[in-house]
Amino acid sequence: MRIACTLAQLEAVVAIADSQNFSRAARLHMVAQSSLSRTVAQVERICGVQLFERTTRQLNLTSDGEQFIRMARNILQTYQREVGDFEAYLSGTRGVLRLAALPSLAVSLLPPMITRFRKLYPDIRVEVEDVLADQITDHIRSGTVDLAVTAEPPVSLQATMSAAAIRFDTIAVDHFFCVLPRGHRLEDRSVIDWADIGGEAFIAFDESSSVRRIVDEALMSHGVTPARLISARNVASIAGLCAAGLGVSSAPGFVLPLMSSPGVAFRPFAGEPVTRRIGVMRGTRRRPSPAARQFLEIIDRAPAEIELPPGAYWRT
Repeated sequence: MRIACTLAQLEAVVAIADSQNFSRAARLHMVAQSSLSRTVAQVERICGVQLFERTTRQLNLTSDGEQFIRMARNILQTYQREVGDFEAYLSGTRGVLRLAALPSLAVSLLPPMITRFRKLYPDIRVEVEDVLADQITDHIRSGTVDLAVTAEPPVSLQATMSAAAIRFDTIAVDHFFCVLPRGHRLEDRSVIDWADIGGEAFIAFDESSSVRRIVDEALMSHGVTPARLISARNVASIAGLCAAGLGVSSAPGFVLPLMSSPGVAFRPFAGEPVTRRIGVMRGTRRRPSPAARQFLEIIDRAPAEIELPPGAYWRT
């Protein structure tokens, strides 16, 4: 047997049970008593049981009626709660905001933005996933996250992004610095030419990093050939290898705070800066959720409210 009662019918039967009287329930809910009587008769016919015992003075629930009322209350409470949650979601006061970010940006750029967001929208849960650069586009395409804060993808990915309706908007830029072991022969210089690190062992970021492609292009364009190449994925590992004197490296402004240690020094490169664009990536086939739209507003206000680390600046 399939019981197919409407919400209006459930509400009517619960109102009668609460009032224990048809006429009183009709007055409270401003409907005709005959309408309530018809509703109860319809529900009893649908369920195949009697819900109320009627006397001239009293209206009591049957044992079947008590079970029905318990079920009806649960359904109505769940419905009201879920509708309230959905209304809060639409108004942007409740829900989930799912973000992806490069590991360096997840600990440098995102935290002050999230702090401001949570002060304004404390009932929205924020989930952050740190993701390598070559995985972020897939996260956006699949809808795993609402927004991603990442480095500008290479030109080779632009056609793929366009076909998948993925948009990238630049919000900041960071410059690349030379990372040296303390006591290195170049440490006393205020700026360093790329050519100066020719013949040095070079500690490179892993090929999955957004940094690797830019540094490889910079080394090639300046005619720099390292004596040997050491590759590491973790920022702390690269800093540690540099501090141990195993080579020099290059890293952008947002990464430098993660590499700070007594054993390494940072120096700007001479000439035209090598830069990396940082921005927000999102899909455009669907309208952003209310929470995502509100976080984009936080990003829009960030240049006036958030100070960036040395070597990074907002693109207004």
